[in-house]
Amino acid sequence: MGRLLLFFLVIVTIVLLWKAFGPQTWGNGSPFGRRGVTKKKSQEITRKGPDDDPDFLWNIEKERFKQRRAQEAKEAEEAERKRRQELREQQRREARGDDKRDNERDAQDPKDPKDGA
Repeated sequence: MGRLLLFFLVIVTIVLLWKAFGPQTWGNGSPFGRRGVTKKKSQEITRKGPDDDPDFLWNIEKERFKQRRAQEAKEAEEAERKRRQELREQQRREARGDDKRDNERDAQDPKDPKDGA
């Protein structure tokens, strides 16, 4: 009878250990995890919104970076356009200034053959 009782206690101990540390608890880090909960389901339970999702956050970060780069490129292009426009205007002023100077020289030059010779 003692051997039967000892055999029964060994079986009960094995069953309890299996329930406590069996395959359903492997991988979720705790031997006291809920029964039947897999790793994937536990991850879905812990995420409460898209702002917890690292992929979502990374995509937002990439989009913001692209927008900043596009804005910087647009500003650089606009600055270059302004610089070129100012350079053209300066060249036009210089060309007009030279023409005005030539006209003033002609008006002041007494040796001009067209005046009265």
